[in-house]
Amino acid sequence: ILIAALCCVYATALSPIAPAHVVGDSSECALYLNGPARSTAYDYSINLLKGNFGYEGQSNCITYEAINQAYLEARNRILVTLPKGDWKAEHFASVGELILDISINLARR
Repeated sequence: ILIAALCCVYATALSPIAPAHVVGDSSECALYLNGPARSTAYDYSINLLKGNFGYEGQSNCITYEAINQAYLEARNRILVTLPKGDWKAEHFASVGELILDISINLARR
């Protein structure tokens, strides 16, 4: 099941989430985050020198455009290739690293 899930993630990672013409308005929300932003003591200590993300609202919206931009920025830094044979740990690691980088980019916005 894990291999099938990672293959699906890899297939969707090769292209942006949704082109603007499919979604309609690029400011349309892909994900709504209700409530104030929360963080753990670990996140606080790791990001202490980086500064906070500047979030002060009661709710937040992650747009399709923000996801696509975070994906494109991550793909410029992280190489993900389709293996010519069976998937190995390094192939899974690159997909996981790509997803982590996208998440970090979205959290900073």
